This record gives sequence, structure tokens and C-alpha cells, in this order.
Amino acid sequence: MNRLYRVVMNTIAEKTGVDLKSTYQVTDEASEKIYIIPPNRTRYLSEISENNRSYDNWVNEQSETAQKLYALKTSIASLKESEGVSQDILNALEKDIRNWS
Repeated sequence: MNRLYRVVMNTIAEKTGVDLKSTYQVTDEASEKIYIIPPNRTRYLSEISENNRSYDNWVNEQSETAQKLYALKTSIASLKESEGVSQDILNALEKDIRNWS
């Protein structure tokens, strides 16, 4: 990257005729690498995406459970208001609620 800087600056100076003076000197020494993500965390982004997918799956499961429980409770409330509904049906729906909870 350091050499690229020097080449770009020299090219601009040549093409524009502007004297771009820089005290920066390119050396043969390798510059110290600065990592955004450390080498020991090579799977860092993969781990994040895996955790996000796992969380999304959990949320979807919780959402389905909540929807089923709501539907069962709404059905029970509606059936209790109706006449001639068997207590066995209400008991079966309440058992389903206990199974989903």
C-alpha cells in the first residue's frame, strides 16, 4: 500500500505538472500489518451469521407457538359463548394449550 501511494503521487505529479512534495520514503522493510479482524478470528463473520440464523429460527418457532396458543384461547372463548358445545371439546382444546405452553 505504501508503494502504491508513492506511485500514485508520482503519476499525478507527472501528469499535472504540480510539484507534490512528500517526505515519505518507501523502504524495503515490510510494514506492520494492521488487521481489522484478527487472524485468530478467521471465522468471525461466519460465527455472527450462524448466530443470527439460529436466533431467527428460534424467533420463528416462538412466533408459531404464540400464534397457536392465541388461536386456541380465542377458540375456547368463542366456544364458551356458544350453546350446545360439549365440555369434552373445551377440555381437549385446553389440553392442547397445556401441551403448547
